[in-house]
Amino acid sequence: MSAGVSLITGLGALVVIAVSIPTLVGGVLGVCLLAAGFFRQSRLLVDGGGAAFVGGLMFAGLAGMAPSLVLIAAVLTVIAWDVGRTALGIAAEVSDPSATIRIELVHAVSSIVVFTAGATIGYAVFVRTLGQGSVWALAALLAGAFALLIALGS
Repeated sequence: MSAGVSLITGLGALVVIAVSIPTLVGGVLGVCLLAAGFFRQSRLLVDGGGAAFVGGLMFAGLAGMAPSLVLIAAVLTVIAWDVGRTALGIAAEVSDPSATIRIELVHAVSSIVVFTAGATIGYAVFVRTLGQGSVWALAALLAGAFALLIALGS
């Protein structure tokens, strides 16, 4: 179940960042690596998919994509990566997939709520303090969100 959520949010991120060839390559590579990671049960491939999406996000920001769209794609990317890693962790711990549906659903919904709320609050502060905002401020916001994610994952 979580693998499906991860792939759907990854496809959503791909659709949002597909504004140029480099961003499209990053998004397609991200989705392919996510799918390969689930097929081979490899966290390294799922991490590679997340990294490919981040590369696509960076190119999207540099290409002048609206900060709000970059933030939406970043939220979708983080959800895809987080839910995907959790899916692999749960699958490694529990052999019966039907026994994990409830915990996977709770984790997926809570991740979506937390990351969306955090991005919404961060973007509201971003727009309020900077007016139109800048790409560098958005990059700093995204770096802070990823740092928080890593800290919470530890």
